[in-house]
Amino acid sequence: MRKIIVTQRFEKDFKKLQEIIKNKTEVVVQLLKKDPRTKAVDLKKLKGFKKFWRVKVDRNYRLIYTITPDAIELRRIKHRQGIYKSSF
Repeated sequence: MRKIIVTQRFEKDFKKLQEIIKNKTEVVVQLLKKDPRTKAVDLKKLKGFKKFWRVKVDRNYRLIYTITPDAIELRRIKHRQGIYKSSF
């Protein structure tokens, strides 16, 4: 299992979420912790970026993360319409 690193931006984004989305995010993070490329969730490598991945938390929310050999770094979590317009 890899360790989870949470960025300040992710913390800030996470605090703004509704409670139900926070709960779904925690479930997704636990799945990623076991296997960052799991087939249990809808995830993709972002085009144009070497190290960024996105995973659907639910229909409208996306989580951006990076994978290192020993950790997963959670970068951002936002609504699908705004996540790709913001910096990671």
